[in-house]
Amino acid sequence: VERPDGSRVRHHLDVGENPPNGAIVYYWLPEGTEGAVQLTIRNAAGEVVANFVSDDSSAPFAKRPGAKPGLNRFVWDLKVAGPEKLDPALSPRKLKPLAGDGEPPAGPTVVPGAYEVTLEVGTASLTAGFTVVPDPRVRTTEADFAAQFNLLRSLSTALSTLNQGVNRIRRLKRQLDLLPERLGDGQEAIGERASEIADSLSAIEGALVDVKRESPRDVLRNPAGLDDTLVDLINVASTADAAPTTQAHAVSAEIIGKVREQIAALDHLVDGELAALNTGLAEAGIKAVDVTA
Repeated sequence: VERPDGSRVRHHLDVGENPPNGAIVYYWLPEGTEGAVQLTIRNAAGEVVANFVSDDSSAPFAKRPGAKPGLNRFVWDLKVAGPEKLDPALSPRKLKPLAGDGEPPAGPTVVPGAYEVTLEVGTASLTAGFTVVPDPRVRTTEADFAAQFNLLRSLSTALSTLNQGVNRIRRLKRQLDLLPERLGDGQEAIGERASEIADSLSAIEGALVDVKRESPRDVLRNPAGLDDTLVDLINVASTADAAPTTQAHAVSAEIIGKVREQIAALDHLVDGELAALNTGLAEAGIKAVDVTA
């Protein structure tokens, strides 16, 4: 059958169906309800761990609460927000990636405990509490769940920072590549300097991601980027309901440190050489490179 978002799903006629995987939220909207529907999930400390809005066109259909009159159902997958994605419009890849190829992993699953969900529509607001319980078959302690969640959140944050940095590099490189078109006679030195900065940006980009990858199988042909290692660490740390190993903590700290080094190098390049280039462009009456893009 076809879903409202255009995706297709199979309904088996000869087997049962498991309930949706997550916390199921039911709510009733009366006729005449206007405005966006917002669902906010908070933990016992009152911290927001997830937020969903019905008119968020950038979110997939399953992440948008229903806003139609009558009974609505929303399923929260018990995960916090995932890392920021690489902008596909900035990707240098010549081949169109397959569906799901290169998608960052979802955010970590929350730890067992008390939570509450708040429904907001216009000026109306309703709150209900619920409890996330561990699988009764495992013997994982609260401390172990917390250790796993904290490591996964650190890895997810590092991956988000990495992707933000790569997006920024690619936006800067696009501007630098177009700069020669705006230069006049006698300004070749500015163009050469811009080219050198673009090369430095490419070096940082190459450390963060595999810039030569054109297909998933290229992961076997080219050296892995730091993003590949972060994703592998996320998969290792989330493979079971257990505290991460000492080795997982050690390697994670090492890779997160390398990501920070590359982002620091990017910031230094922007604040130093790129700022100096913009000073020269201003003196020549040429529009500067937008470093905030």
